[in-house]
Amino acid sequence: MSTKLTLFLSLFLLNGAILSAQEILYVGTYSDRGSQGIYVLEFDRATGTLSERQTVKDKESPSFLTVHPNGKYLYAVYREGQTTEDQQGTVTAFAIDPANGHLDKINEQSSEGGGPCHVSVDPEGKLVYVSNYGGGNLAVYPIGEGGRLEKASETIQHTGGSVNPNRQQ
Repeated sequence: MSTKLTLFLSLFLLNGAILSAQEILYVGTYSDRGSQGIYVLEFDRATGTLSERQTVKDKESPSFLTVHPNGKYLYAVYREGQTTEDQQGTVTAFAIDPANGHLDKINEQSSEGGGPCHVSVDPEGKLVYVSNYGGGNLAVYPIGEGGRLEKASETIQHTGGSVNPNRQQ
């Protein structure tokens, strides 16, 4: 596994999933910095070792991840759009295999803005929230049957500026 994982990472422990003395970790990365995607890792508490179980390489820069409260689904935001011309990012739903922690893609939706920079699930597990740095907005996605993401039910566009006028108009 590349030491470039030490760049900007998002780590998430599968809620309560312990395989013997092992724990499953999910790591989101910026692919343009030498990483390859979402890493599914196994941490062995007894030996202190970390091993790679799976790498999901379907899109560029799955930077932020979150696990559904029920532990069955993972949601990731990607800087890459749904097409090569698309300037918006995407949010993707994955099913988590309870036997080994592997991820299987369910579906994806547009993040409704460029540069998605955070993703979270409400405590009841009914909605996914995405914030977009480049788009300056937030989007809300209902979670459908089987963890599937529905189209955004609401998008809130922010206006105004901040301390860096070169990129925060």
